Amino acid sequence: MRFVTAALCIMLVLAAAGCGTDGSAGSAAGSAIRVEPSPEGNLYAFARVVLVDVTLSPGTCVQRGAGGTSSIPCVVVQGQVRNMDLDHDRVALFAYGYDIAGQRVAETLDADGEIAGQIVLQLEHGDTGDFALHLSECDETEVIRIFAFTYAGSES
Repeated sequence: MRFVTAALCIMLVLAAAGCGTDGSAGSAAGSAIRVEPSPEGNLYAFARVVLVDVTLSPGTCVQRGAGGTSSIPCVVVQGQVRNMDLDHDRVALFAYGYDIAGQRVAETLDADGEIAGQIVLQLEHGDTGDFALHLSECDETEVIRIFAFTYAGSES
């Protein structure tokens, strides 16, 4: 139920910002969207997670809800990150898209993590892992900024 509520909220925010989910698949990913940080840059000021590489491509995000499934166009952000944190083995990743004025116009649609809009990888110190984020598509997206933070996994 939380996923359905989060998905509806995301769609409302996008509609209010003028970025619909009207089937214009691939238009945002096909343009020259800049990704920050650059490879080998930290993904957040205090997180010790390094972006190894990244690519963008058009895609389709399948969302499951009470009424069944639906597909919406999205931008797929794929790459690798390296965890350099000595103390924490969980890496939460998310991304936002910004327009030329710096306004947020796109966000992560994934809900694989503990919080909707994030994915979580388990990476020990020095390990590199693959990720794939699905961002809402918006023609006004100029920059995609990837963020990460680390935290300790629960002891079992």
